[in-house]
Amino acid sequence: MPLPVIIEEFIIKTNEKINKSNHKVYCKSCVKVLGEIEGKKTSFPNKKDRLIIHFKKCINFFNETTPEKREEIFNLLQKNNTNSTNLQIESFSCEMTSTVSQGSKIIVRLSSYETIDNYIIRSLSSSDMKKFHTLLLRLSLSCGWVLHWVNKPEAEELFQFLNPHLKLPDRRLLGGRILSDAVEDSNNTMIKVLQEDPVEVTLIFNGWTNVRNEHLLDVVIITSEGRPFVWKVTNISSERENYKEIMKKTQEMFIELNNDDIKVCAVIIDSTGPYAVSRIIKRTIVFFPCFAHQVNLCIGEIFKESIEFKESIDKAIQLASFFRNSNNKYFISKLKDQQYEEYNKYFAIVAPGETRWNSYYYVCTSILKTQKALQILAIKFKPPVVETRRCTGDEPTLKRNIYEIIGSAIFWKYLKLLTEILYPYCKILDRLQSDKARLYENENSDSNLTTRLITRLEKRWKEWEQPILIIAFISLTLDFEDL
Repeated sequence: MPLPVIIEEFIIKTNEKINKSNHKVYCKSCVKVLGEIEGKKTSFPNKKDRLIIHFKKCINFFNETTPEKREEIFNLLQKNNTNSTNLQIESFSCEMTSTVSQGSKIIVRLSSYETIDNYIIRSLSSSDMKKFHTLLLRLSLSCGWVLHWVNKPEAEELFQFLNPHLKLPDRRLLGGRILSDAVEDSNNTMIKVLQEDPVEVTLIFNGWTNVRNEHLLDVVIITSEGRPFVWKVTNISSERENYKEIMKKTQEMFIELNNDDIKVCAVIIDSTGPYAVSRIIKRTIVFFPCFAHQVNLCIGEIFKESIEFKESIDKAIQLASFFRNSNNKYFISKLKDQQYEEYNKYFAIVAPGETRWNSYYYVCTSILKTQKALQILAIKFKPPVVETRRCTGDEPTLKRNIYEIIGSAIFWKYLKLLTEILYPYCKILDRLQSDKARLYENENSDSNLTTRLITRLEKRWKEWEQPILIIAFISLTLDFEDL
């Protein structure tokens, strides 16, 4: 196919053949500027797209032409791509049809599409490749992908299309040396930030039990600007949790941080017995009590001072346990059917967390969401007044205590009141401060309960180290303007 006249103006033709159908040509601008010898070191086939790609990167061509002329030439390639789109789609459809009919996996490669290097391309430096590998790791972690995805042919084809210089590493390399280097760089950056803190950093200890029943102790370091850094997590399942062990761990952390030239000004710990004793013995270290933990304990005071609320939460836990027990899968299935019939969706009943008081709020709200479905279910499967042995073929009925809980109007009344009381506490626990939830905005206040709670809180306040608690509270809530 002959070249457009506008392109022939900027090339030098020859009779020398590259293959059966293409002749060798040279860039006229390069020959003119660099001379015959240097200019003809680079040759091209007499193909429009290859020549236009060269013109887009050729400085000599840009110096010899006007913007209007260049735009006219470059548009020839865009028109060519537009005209070939329908053909590419038809080819793609044919390949997909053959894949389905044969019933075997065939990788469809859109070889008719060219790479983006037609417009922009440059080689990657070592720092670029390092950044590229770091981004691959972040992408894998963020999306929850197993590292096998980098070996998939579809992934390789995608990055080949984006830039031929982007070579995906093998999964073993990505999860091995590249991951180790990224972790090391991250640790070095963290240490540098902590060393350069203008004030000093705060050390936070927190212990919890994971799903494997391992007792873990994590250490988080917060800078004076409020930036958190996870320092390490240690398995302390085999160690006794007493004040001597706590002090030993604290001393080890101080020595480790001191060796890295990181200065610690304070330590925040749980308010449990071992931590409280260590705070008294080691007076040279400023120990802050955990404000969130103290607020968590305040919720327990509600159940200690109100028998009605204590009974209501106990009954709510019974309901949650019953409808989460796999032995009661028949009634769980019937409840789901009733939920879909009433609400056109399903609600899961939440289980309480033993050490998370705010989880009791979610237990109450999850039961209230499905109140109507539970009450209809109780009517359908009402147990007999006198319980007898169930015969084969008889439809099962609810347990008497579960039926009475669901049918109790007092239970639902106090459950609703309990959620209204717990709501602001839970907001404080979630964010330490909320714009819309305040204790004083509780419309269904119980003056008797309030008085008894205030008495308990005043007692707890006297037991705390008040100046330190005030400092901790202020430092945790500086970002909230409405305090």
